[in-house]
Amino acid sequence: MKAAKVLAINLLVLFVLLALAEGVCRLAGWGASPAVEPYIADWQQKFGGVFSLTGGAVLPPVNAEGFRDVDHTGQSRPGVVRVACIGDSVVYGYGVPFSGSLSRRLEEVLGRYGVRAEVFNFSRPGWSPLQYRLAYERHARPYLPGWVILGCCLNDIPELQNNLEKPPAWLTPLVRHSALVRAAIRPERAEIARVEELFTHPDHPKVQNGYRLFFREIQALAREVERDGARLAVLLFPFRFQVLDPGFAPLPQEAVRSFCSENGILYVDVASPLIRAGECAFVDYGHLSPLGAEVAARVLAARLFLGPVRTDSGPEQKKGVPSPGPLDSP
Repeated sequence: MKAAKVLAINLLVLFVLLALAEGVCRLAGWGASPAVEPYIADWQQKFGGVFSLTGGAVLPPVNAEGFRDVDHTGQSRPGVVRVACIGDSVVYGYGVPFSGSLSRRLEEVLGRYGVRAEVFNFSRPGWSPLQYRLAYERHARPYLPGWVILGCCLNDIPELQNNLEKPPAWLTPLVRHSALVRAAIRPERAEIARVEELFTHPDHPKVQNGYRLFFREIQALAREVERDGARLAVLLFPFRFQVLDPGFAPLPQEAVRSFCSENGILYVDVASPLIRAGECAFVDYGHLSPLGAEVAARVLAARLFLGPVRTDSGPEQKKGVPSPGPLDSP
């Protein structure tokens, strides 16, 4: 009985000391939670799991597979190349009508230049490169696309870092609610709080680790696409602040371009023409306006369809389009 009483007193003293320490940390501002931008999602909190293929609400038209797209048949039409667009809310067309989304603009641009194409929209708001790969495996692959267009955003890099390198599950609630725990383990050392850190601290270990995780997913998808006999094109869209502030050199885009070049993956630079197009290419901090989607579609048409593409007939064949000059210009 005496031992139990001593233990209870010790536990009470420990609790009081921890409560005092928590109060001191909060008053002094130690362990303040970093201000993470809302577009850097916590997947577990927002969507219920890292590997979930759910996402934000889908606006019409919604096809049978739950994507913002028309329904497609299993068998493609003769002489028609299939193009699978995969990404998050930028590819999805957040903030614009379906007709202003990248997949719709690309199909229209290709049609104007004599390329018969069926363009699919496999994208959902809030997705990351993990979901991009799963979307290809489960949804795009059965349609045997000749091209897979992977549209990535700047926030994909911090999201991968923050979600895949977060503290253990048992510690996460304490990190979220306790200034004392945050002051002790300093999670901000590993968490990328703002996309701007990709520009201002490109050599920081947490940023470099974010790139490592990001490139790992791109490489895994590229291997799968190549095994299926298709080709992968990677895009890294800019954010609007790259237009507003010329001091933000395109460091992330150059990093992705370099990685793709070293690994034999096609990188298509849509960032430069979108930045040249100016603010009118965006509807908010990073989502494309119909004009922005048109600019990106023209660049894609020029890069992808001057060489061989695969149609349902089997072998690769040439699809000629006019000189890329008019296509490349916004």
